[in-house]
Amino acid sequence: MGTDLELELIEGMLEEIAETAKPARADRIRELREKLLTAKLLRRVPKLEPRLVIWQDPRFWTLLTALLALIAAVFGVQIPREILNGGK
Repeated sequence: MGTDLELELIEGMLEEIAETAKPARADRIRELREKLLTAKLLRRVPKLEPRLVIWQDPRFWTLLTALLALIAAVFGVQIPREILNGGK
């Protein structure tokens, strides 16, 4: 698909062709206009963000931390208060 300027130029040329074309070519011109409209609409559709790898997702690290804390609690590991209070 072209830029907005290219699409405008193509639309203008298509209008000129439609004015000078024979009535028998109306179906072909309609098809071209539909394709042009499709191209314009596709340019306006928001692009989807690529999916993150699992370790790039903050929820993964939150879940992993909670799981490790649970395992540590099961084994009775003592966690220093400095860690829990953010080093204060």
